[in-house]
Amino acid sequence: IYYYLIATPFYSTRAEFVIQQADSAATGLGGLLKGSSFATSQDSIAVQGYLQSQDAMIRLDADKGFRAHFSLPHIDRLQRLAPDASNTAAYKVYKRNVKISYDPTEGLVKMEVIAADPGTAVEFANALVGYAEEQVDQMTKRLREDTMTGAREGYLAAEQAMIDAQRRVIDLQ
Repeated sequence: IYYYLIATPFYSTRAEFVIQQADSAATGLGGLLKGSSFATSQDSIAVQGYLQSQDAMIRLDADKGFRAHFSLPHIDRLQRLAPDASNTAAYKVYKRNVKISYDPTEGLVKMEVIAADPGTAVEFANALVGYAEEQVDQMTKRLREDTMTGAREGYLAAEQAMIDAQRRVIDLQ
């Protein structure tokens, strides 16, 4: 009776995306594994972890009104979120309605977002994909900064070695 007469119909949006690493001057084992699913699996797992986190739910609420949507009066009592619900209660609703998984065989992050209307489901899914892109950008930015720091240190060491060699040549002359 509940499913036929009382339950609010919900709509699902599914998305799949691949996290790829940008080309870089990777050498050694890193260069050997670059482009493989192993090279990007850590990034994919990190993105999956973020999208499943309470931080992502809080951000989705601030940006797109997650709590307000699931507190709408036309949603049945069993599925409705109380307007004054705690973050813990809202997060339970988030985990029930946003499912993220990583498939290492295909290298895909799979996402399903459920909402009370199809437009909202798509809006929430697009926002979460955007958050995933930002996470990857932040991870690659740190990698670039670390690479540049190492390159600068190597350059300064090589420059100092050249100056020292020039001094020895002058001393010998």
